[in-house]
Amino acid sequence: MARRFPPPWTAQEIAGGYVVRDANKQALAYVYCRETKHAANIAKMLTKDEARRIASNFAKLPRLLGAAADEIADHKAEPEGENQGGGDIIERLLASKLGQISRTYFRSNDLDVTN
Repeated sequence: MARRFPPPWTAQEIAGGYVVRDANKQALAYVYCRETKHAANIAKMLTKDEARRIASNFAKLPRLLGAAADEIADHKAEPEGENQGGGDIIERLLASKLGQISRTYFRSNDLDVTN
């Protein structure tokens, strides 16, 4: 049986990095970092800003993937005549959502750590 990790997921700052937790407070991911760029380079780790952005975007995954699933379900519910292209549409929707996730991840001004 698959485990469930209910949304919302949140990213919280901890000593040495961030932790992403689900609604049940189950830890899903730890992202470790160093305070300064120099210290991060020496330790071959992430900077605090890089770790914060990764944890924040990881916490957004349920919302982003849920939106993609909703669009696919809406598409499958269309009448047969309007549902042209079959799997191609679903592949395009998924590619579009993955593109949105990528653009969100690489956005440098993303300061929201809670979701």
